[in-house]
Amino acid sequence: FNNILSSRILLCIITFILLNFISIISSLNRDTYICMLLLYLMVLGTTFQLTWLFQGKQDMKFITIINCISRIVSVLLIFMFIKNKSDVFLYCILYSITLFLSSIISIFVANKKYNLKFEFSKLDDIKNEIKDGTHLFYSSAMTKIFSGFGVTILGIFSSSYITGIYSAIYKVPYILTMIFSPISQAIYPYSSQKMTKSFSEGEKSIKKIAIPIFCVFAFIAIVIIVLRKFIIELLFGKEYMDYSIIIIPLIIQFLFAIVNNFLGIQTLVSSGHQKKYSKAFSIGCFFTIVLNILLGRYFKIYGVAYAAMIGEAILFASLLFQINKIRKENKYEKD
Repeated sequence: FNNILSSRILLCIITFILLNFISIISSLNRDTYICMLLLYLMVLGTTFQLTWLFQGKQDMKFITIINCISRIVSVLLIFMFIKNKSDVFLYCILYSITLFLSSIISIFVANKKYNLKFEFSKLDDIKNEIKDGTHLFYSSAMTKIFSGFGVTILGIFSSSYITGIYSAIYKVPYILTMIFSPISQAIYPYSSQKMTKSFSEGEKSIKKIAIPIFCVFAFIAIVIIVLRKFIIELLFGKEYMDYSIIIIPLIIQFLFAIVNNFLGIQTLVSSGHQKKYSKAFSIGCFFTIVLNILLGRYFKIYGVAYAAMIGEAILFASLLFQINKIRKENKYEKD
């Protein structure tokens, strides 16, 4: 507990220094810098979020409810109170504060439930902790970076108007991702437990959970695609409707992402094959970057949307390849 939390606090301090360094060399204006500081509450909240502890204790009921409620409340408050661009500071607060508050609640619960008291660890212990989590850290960090890579490419090759439209429409599948995230966290302890018996038994158990969850989100995805023009006009206005077609590849990307979570996190990571997961993820990231640059340059908003979908599909194929390798290895050992 001390080693993990100490590592997170150290990384939080380093990233805060980097944030201010980038702000200085970029000569950011006052409003942008304030927005960055307000949004940094998310990083602070992530630092003290104890989902990993509740996962390890296989006690996910409370933290899953808190995470789900906090994400839903955040989205509802944003839609209720954010009306124009002058509300940008309020938007930043509402977007980041719920994660921070849920982290405070989780610390309070952990203290009462497990009687845990924090003491900062030695630097050697922190170094070893970060080294052990290198593969997962890399994959998780790259996920965050490349989820916004399409917006960056559009900012280079297209106008700010088109970039804004893409960013807005992208929020629809992103909301679904936020809803799925605590579900994934809640399932992980179960997946890890099943994988301790055998890889094949673990796969079967994960498949039983994955199919109904995927079906629910697939149904929601189909509804969104069918009603895309109505939904986009309702949320963003008529001027966005001309680009409503891009929601199709973005929603398909989200469905691939759910499957990839079950193949990657729930199967490979939970069974101790972090290296194989990292390899598959590196391949997916490489193609996502290349496709975003190529398609974004020539097809702008449509190219970036389809690049995201194809990149996730390539990751899906890479994860399947790694899982098939494990199956063959296990079969060979049995023979």
